[in-house]
Amino acid sequence: MGQKNKEWPQIFAIVVACIPGLSSALLFSWPSPFILVLIQDKENYDITEDEANLLPVLLPI
Repeated sequence: MGQKNKEWPQIFAIVVACIPGLSSALLFSWPSPFILVLIQDKENYDITEDEANLLPVLLPI
């Protein structure tokens, strides 16, 4: 029982340390497949291809 009590803080620290990496990966990877959807949907979004290409750069700011 004593060994398990020592493992949980380490596991928790590992999970918490991985959250920023996961967040960054989602932030940088989401726009690339969705840019095509934004460009093709002219009813809801009036966005050009040049404007859509700025999304991966502007989102992290």
